[in-house]
Amino acid sequence: MRGVDAALVAASQVNYTITRIALPLEDAKYMMWLTDLSIEALKSWNTPNIQIQVITQDRPQSLSRLMQSLNSSIYFGDNVHLTINIDRSADPVTVKYCQTFEWSFGPMSIRYRIKQGGLVSAVVESYYPTTNDDYAVILEDDIEVSPFYYIWSKYTILKYKYGIDRGLVGRLYGVSLYNTRLNEFNITTGRRLFNAAEVLQDTKYPKNSPYLSQIPCSWGVLFFPEIWREFHDYLNARIQDLAGPQLLKMYVPQSRSNKWGGKSWKRYFIELIYFRGYLMLYPNYENFISFTSNHAEKGVHFGSKNKHKVFWLLPLMEEDIILEGLPNNQLPGFKDLPIMDLWGNLVTQEKLLQRGRSLHSKLSSCPPSKSDELTYDPQDLLCVDNSTLSNDE
Repeated sequence: MRGVDAALVAASQVNYTITRIALPLEDAKYMMWLTDLSIEALKSWNTPNIQIQVITQDRPQSLSRLMQSLNSSIYFGDNVHLTINIDRSADPVTVKYCQTFEWSFGPMSIRYRIKQGGLVSAVVESYYPTTNDDYAVILEDDIEVSPFYYIWSKYTILKYKYGIDRGLVGRLYGVSLYNTRLNEFNITTGRRLFNAAEVLQDTKYPKNSPYLSQIPCSWGVLFFPEIWREFHDYLNARIQDLAGPQLLKMYVPQSRSNKWGGKSWKRYFIELIYFRGYLMLYPNYENFISFTSNHAEKGVHFGSKNKHKVFWLLPLMEEDIILEGLPNNQLPGFKDLPIMDLWGNLVTQEKLLQRGRSLHSKLSSCPPSKSDELTYDPQDLLCVDNSTLSNDE
């Protein structure tokens, strides 16, 4: 007995427990990645709850494209809760489309704000996990997904969060669905082209290896619950301080994100990520094949004349090459993943922690913990002592 059948039987025989994996027959051909999962991961097949949060306002054609791509994806019979978040200024066509959209893969709900929230509120308030098994795919309406985006999401969650590496991933805050080819963080050069395969060329890592990066993706992303809660608390404190005493002088050294305005939720998330040495997993398929693509349409991020749109518009994975495009046809062990900083440079986890603790010591009157134990509580970053606070950037 080989492959998927053997993996399922093994999962059912450990400790005489049975993990029920019920699949639509037509989805069985997309299950070869199960052979890469440990018994522990397979036993957790039904544990992670992946919800979808769609953010929309006044781009009904874009929204329709996204929703059609979601409806054309593979979900293995999972009960997937879809929520459409509509901001106050939505046009009637968008609202009507949401009200008539049909979703057959689980429950669906609509949140329609009575007061304009803006992108920060729309994104950050869309998801708040109930348990540590609640995950969220967050998608703005100018995103389009590959039919295989949910497979990538579930595969990576089971492999790293529930498999044999689960004790190593405490600083992993999410999984990107987007295979980026731009880096936006160099304070001198600004936005520039980026190719992870070129960074990994002539290193000990396969050039097609997925990699860990500090950069938070916003073009289709799966967020993990523990660090998202911490970010929620951190952002709340930052917003309150900006509206009041303005005692927190937060910044990230040499990062262009310091200049992003208050409409960018990523600016604040990057601060937390830098302090803590947190990381996101990115796909790295050849030719930038991706699980999401960004159509870069007019909105908060882009103007009406976006002449560089081609750099965001990536080819979607239309055929199942999830395993074929990975080193040795499998996801690497967590310790074997390359790590990159905000600027796309290869670094070690220890170096990132050192940088974060150094900045923590400079900007907060509460010293960083000498322990590697994670509390997912931002309070130690938010201590203010006017006598020691630095304004240097």
